[in-house]
Amino acid sequence: RLTGRLPGEDLPGIIEGLENAPKSFLEKRSWLRGVIAMFRILEWHLVTFYLLAVIAFSRELVWGWVYTVQVASGVFWIFNSLQVSFAVLEVWSIYPGIQLTGTAVCGFIFT
Repeated sequence: RLTGRLPGEDLPGIIEGLENAPKSFLEKRSWLRGVIAMFRILEWHLVTFYLLAVIAFSRELVWGWVYTVQVASGVFWIFNSLQVSFAVLEVWSIYPGIQLTGTAVCGFIFT
């Protein structure tokens, strides 16, 4: 047999140990997990839409290039606000019933 123990081995195999071990992580299923899983795609769509809207408005309203760059720099505000909101959602989904201190939440978000 290819998957059996070698002669002289006393310890059980990894598979036997994992089969006998209790489950240590129980995932709570919710729609929030789906949003978190789709976050990068959602972020890509929002940022791309914003940049395409800036380009379209700059061409339609004949903005100068300086003003167009100033308005397009708002994409950094979008990136930062999306990352902070994603971190808050992640903390909320990981610790749903635990009352965390403000320091613990800020430490998780800003690390």
